[in-house]
Amino acid sequence: MSVNAIVPLTNVGLLAAAVESAANRPPELPGLVVMYGPSGYGKSLAAAYAANMHRAYYVECRESWTKKAFVVAVLREMGIIPMKTLSEMVDQIA
Repeated sequence: MSVNAIVPLTNVGLLAAAVESAANRPPELPGLVVMYGPSGYGKSLAAAYAANMHRAYYVECRESWTKKAFVVAVLREMGIIPMKTLSEMVDQIA
């Protein structure tokens, strides 16, 4: 029996469906999926699985982050060097 197998939990299926829905959205709609909840519910595992399954970016947010910290983390995950201002960085992501 493998201990590294991903069990098809509800949160894994729901998040995978949400990421698929965002990927197939009309181009004028935003494509950000957010999952939150208490520690220990498998959010990180579900997010990593869904991101790999759909070639999506996965950023784990911190409670103390500002808007700029979030945008910088997204750009780093995308492999893009952040510009100086928040509005420039949002344009880079878009």
